[in-house]
Amino acid sequence: MLSFGFPPISSPSARVLILGSLPGRLSLERGEYYAHPQNSFWKIVSARAPNLSADYAGRVRVLTEQGIALWDVLAAATRSGSLDADISDDAIPNNFRAFFHAHPTTRLIGFNGGTAASRCEAPSVGPGRLRRGRIGSSRAIWMWRS
Repeated sequence: MLSFGFPPISSPSARVLILGSLPGRLSLERGEYYAHPQNSFWKIVSARAPNLSADYAGRVRVLTEQGIALWDVLAAATRSGSLDADISDDAIPNNFRAFFHAHPTTRLIGFNGGTAASRCEAPSVGPGRLRRGRIGSSRAIWMWRS
């Protein structure tokens, strides 16, 4: 089945872009990034934002207030299940040039897994502008305002 991703969650002043691969079935059903309860993303965020809202709109608000954007490396792909291993080779990447044009303050890209990092076709948009890092369930690096 061909799956389509979501538009980015962001503000024009985003400094950090966290990229997943493509939303899984539960995320697509709910229309929410990282909706599956076994996904560690929101647990990692709550470690730095202890009063993180239980509702999705509140969680998104915290991220955008902190200058963090969410998106996926893929705009669409055929996917037989929810695992990244189920993503076929017909994947269509998102338009990162347009994203970085609209978000000129973005300086760091974090990947929520190895598939996102390996499939990313984000361009380098100027010397020294972007740094990349991987965010895994065992280690997370976050840049928050003090």
